[in-house]
Amino acid sequence: MGTEIQSLINNYLHPLLGLVIFMGLVVGFAKNFDAINDSSGSGRRKEGIIATVYFVGYVIVIVAVISLAVTKIAGIKMTV
Repeated sequence: MGTEIQSLINNYLHPLLGLVIFMGLVVGFAKNFDAINDSSGSGRRKEGIIATVYFVGYVIVIVAVISLAVTKIAGIKMTV
């Protein structure tokens, strides 16, 4: 049972979590594109970059917590 769960985690969960992190980067960049681009010249570029970094940081922390929970659950030995 434990090896099946480890196989599932390695084959599906890790690539999925990598995709979630990448999508977090894309969404963070898209939400702050106006500020990063700073087409009006108002000096918001730094604000946009920092907001994107915070957004991606939150996504990474959430993914780390989910990954920790899944590995702890996978390590539980159940006997009947």
